[in-house]
Amino acid sequence: MLLHLLLIVLVILVTRKLIPWYLAFRAFRQKVDLIPGPNGWPILGSAPELVQKLKKGEMTRLLFKEYPEKYGPIFRFWTAFIPRIGLCSARHVEPLLSSTTLIKKSIDYDFIRDWLGDGLLLSSGLSSKLKI
Repeated sequence: MLLHLLLIVLVILVTRKLIPWYLAFRAFRQKVDLIPGPNGWPILGSAPELVQKLKKGEMTRLLFKEYPEKYGPIFRFWTAFIPRIGLCSARHVEPLLSSTTLIKKSIDYDFIRDWLGDGLLLSSGLSSKLKI
């Protein structure tokens, strides 16, 4: 009886945390999905297609030739819950690379930040411009 009660309380607590996260993620995903791109699998995103192309050695061709031809110079794809935006036009890339406020490293770099510090590879914004 006590175990059932604890399980019910645990389910309620987890649900209270997951529902706001899900609603926020759904709103975020609806905005990102306005950018053209392939439909992904739930949870996996576009990862199955990317892994299949990677095994064949065709991932670069997919990202820089097939996707731009199919979806245009700006496209999106998902890896798990993380959207990836592809820009295949110098006209679209230049404002991002020349800005000191729009450049920020992706969360993928957080794993090596403690090891490498904020050097040339991991610095962002004005500090990255000054180091060059």
